[in-house]
Formats: sequence, structure tokens, C-alpha cells
Amino acid sequence: MATQISAEISESTRELLDDYARNTGMKKGFLIEQAVLDYIRALDQLPADILVPAKIIVTPDAATKIVKHITRPPKPTRQLRRLMANED
Repeated sequence: MATQISAEISESTRELLDDYARNTGMKKGFLIEQAVLDYIRALDQLPADILVPAKIIVTPDAATKIVKHITRPPKPTRQLRRLMANED
């Protein structure tokens, strides 16, 4: 027995879904169910400690530090250079 759910999605996602359903002739419900199942199955294959949340909330101070590290990254350490060179 099927169950109906409701979810809010962005307009751009809705357009992608509508276009894909129209172009392939697939029902949107089928596409959504397959996408959710594939996503959950993929997550089940990964160790929980390596999953990164899709949305990370940071404080203004942390955001400033992140921007600084992106725009002016620190010089690589000797250990990082060795790692990137694939040395032991």
C-alpha cells in the first residue's frame, strides 16, 4: 500500500523533476521514491563517522576564519607536503 508524503523543495528542483518526468515519461512519484531509496542505500554503505552534514551552521566568527583560510591558506607543513608527495 502506498503512502503519500509532503515536502517543500526549491523551485529549481521542482523544475528539474518536472522536466525529467516529462522527457522520460516517468511518473514523478516513482522518480522521487527511487531517488530517496538510492540515497538511503548509498548512506547505508558508508561508515557514519565519515558522513558530512549537507548543511553546516557556523557562527559569524567561525565564518570569518573559514573565509580567511580559503582566501589566504596557510603554508603547507612538511607533513602535508610529504603526504601529498605520497612519501612515507
